[in-house]
Amino acid sequence: MLIKHLLEHKTTITVCAFVYTVVLLVLSFSRLEKLPDTSSLEGDKVFHFLAYMVFTALWFFALKALFKFNFNKTIWLTMVVAFIFGIIVEYLQNELTTFRSADVKDVIANTLGILTTSGVMVLNKKRHVKK
Repeated sequence: MLIKHLLEHKTTITVCAFVYTVVLLVLSFSRLEKLPDTSSLEGDKVFHFLAYMVFTALWFFALKALFKFNFNKTIWLTMVVAFIFGIIVEYLQNELTTFRSADVKDVIANTLGILTTSGVMVLNKKRHVKK
């Protein structure tokens, strides 16, 4: 029901996906000195995980609404786009800033967020198909 409702508002979900992407990019290339130090706890990995969970969900709904692809094509496309986006951001952080660096653990956290959202969507789809 939620998915159907979101897909009916394709402009809203698409704008949300774009705005979220811009905010994520701004945060990815900003100095975040005023945040608590999480380096010893790898706390920023939790942020990466959650950020890419949301990123994946928003872009899944936006792509589904815009292009009307079937579920499998949309989920795979979203996963690939989200993964490539994360890799590009990590690479550019290393190349374009002096205060950020590429981190394989960030890529892993991003990927786990992508896979978690995708997995939840697949399980939800299967649950609805069985009814």
